[in-house]
Amino acid sequence: MLEAQEAAQQIYQEAPEVVTEILEEKSSEAAELKRQIKEKIRNLKKYSKDEEDYDFWREMIVGPMAETLQGLRQAIYKMEVLTGKKKLPKDHVTPQQIEMAKAFPFKNLIEINKGGFARCPFHGTDKTPSFFTRKNYGHCFSCGWSGDTIRFVRQLHKLSFREAIDYLT
Repeated sequence: MLEAQEAAQQIYQEAPEVVTEILEEKSSEAAELKRQIKEKIRNLKKYSKDEEDYDFWREMIVGPMAETLQGLRQAIYKMEVLTGKKKLPKDHVTPQQIEMAKAFPFKNLIEINKGGFARCPFHGTDKTPSFFTRKNYGHCFSCGWSGDTIRFVRQLHKLSFREAIDYLT
């Protein structure tokens, strides 16, 4: 089981009925909103003068409803993960993991002098360090490479995004 799933289940361990109740509420809300969207579309098709008129009103009326429905679907998915009805993909990366990886100090990846400069690993040997780091962002003034720690590790070690996150966290 994935760490995120385990943490979520642990948080809601004492109140599974609350999570199930929220899931049922959100599912009902989504079903009703979906019904309303279908009805609005039927009416728009029926009363629109032409395709341009239909497109305009669909965007104005149905657009915000569709955004709300998408938010409900995301909440439902989260509740289904919490209740164990759905499993997260094995390569799932959480926003917290990405933030942790971005916060990984460059000084732990490459030797940096007091001025914040290092020798760039992406081009030939530097006599003078040209790779500048600041606030976990690096830029080479010789070859032009720029990026955060995730991009740095991915390119340096030829890793996938998921592998780089694992490497840094």
